[in-house]
Amino acid sequence: MNHFVSGIALTSILVMPLFGCSGGGSLASSSPIKIELPSPNQTRNYTIGIAGTRGSIPLSFLGVSNVIAPGGSIAAKSKISATSLLSVPEVYGDRRFVGWEYRGTRFSTSAAISELPATLNVGETITAVYEPIEARTSPLVPNYNHDDYYYWKSPDQARLKIYFDTTVNGDFKPILQEGFDRWFNALGSSFGYTLVTDQAEAQIVVKMGPVVGSVAQTSIIATNTIPASLVSASIILDPAQLPPIQSNRGVIVALAAHEFGHALGISGGSTQGHSDDAADTMFPIVTVNTIHITPRDINTLTNMYNDVFSSRHKPVTHRAASGLLHSKTIDCPVNIATK
Repeated sequence: MNHFVSGIALTSILVMPLFGCSGGGSLASSSPIKIELPSPNQTRNYTIGIAGTRGSIPLSFLGVSNVIAPGGSIAAKSKISATSLLSVPEVYGDRRFVGWEYRGTRFSTSAAISELPATLNVGETITAVYEPIEARTSPLVPNYNHDDYYYWKSPDQARLKIYFDTTVNGDFKPILQEGFDRWFNALGSSFGYTLVTDQAEAQIVVKMGPVVGSVAQTSIIATNTIPASLVSASIILDPAQLPPIQSNRGVIVALAAHEFGHALGISGGSTQGHSDDAADTMFPIVTVNTIHITPRDINTLTNMYNDVFSSRHKPVTHRAASGLLHSKTIDCPVNIATK
C-alpha cells in the first residue's frame, strides 16, 4: 500500500496458500489481508492550494503566517487533528471563502479548521475555495479607509509605470521590487506595473537619499477632488537609516511594501494612511514578521479601487474637480523592528 508516516512505509500483511510440487494439495490455509490505516495521531505530508482568488492570500498554518499563490501550493506536514491547524481570511477584497475541498468534495465551510479528513493520504491536496462577492454599496470590512483617500485611475488599463533612480543601487532594487510585488501578487491580474528607463514616462519614482527625521518618505501630487486622483508619486528611502541588507532583507521588503501602499493611495486621514493594527502592512512599525498583505490591507485598497474591482459600487461620492492640483508628503518615522 502507498501509505507513509514520517517516511516509514505502512505494510499490508498477506499470507498466500502454498502448494506442493505435485500440485493440488494446500499446505497452509489463506488468511485475510490486514490493512493498517494511519491514525489521526500520525503525521503525514500533504499540500495546500487555493482556487477562485484574484491573487495570493495570507494563510496561517499551525499559527505560522504564510502566503499562498493561485496555481501554487504549500507543502504541509501535520497530524490530522491539531489546534489552529489552518486558517484563511473569510473575506479578502472582493472574494469570500466558501469552503475547504478534498478529492473534489467540500469537507468544511469554516475558514479556520482544526481537523482534516481522516482518509487524507500522503501527497494529496486540500484546497481553500473562494468566489466573488455580489455587488454591494457598503464598504468591505474590516478596513482603515478614509473619505479623503487617493487613487490611480484605471491602473488595470494603463499599467503603473515605475522608475528606479540611479541612486537605487543593484543590491536594493530587487529587494524594493519584492516589496512592491506583495501588493500586486495579492491583487492578482487586476493590477500591474511596468518598469521604465525614462523618468519622464514614470508615474512613480523611487529614490534613495537622506530623509530628515524619517526612515522613508512618500510624496504624492493629486487632483483637488474627493477622492483625489493621483498624478504622480515619489518614494525616498534613507540608506543611512536602514539596517544591513545582508541580514535584514525581510524587514526592508516589508518597508518597501509599506511605502508603496502610500504611493498606491493609502495616504488619507489624520493617521496619514496608517493602520492601527500591528498585523497590517500599513501599521507604522515595520517588522520582519510583516510578510503578507492582510485582509484589512486588501479591503482598504479594494474600497478605493472599486472601478477596477467592478463587482462593487463606489461607497463615496466624487466631488467635482476644480482643475487644481495639490501635493502631500508623508514622512514615515517608521520604527523598524528587526526581531
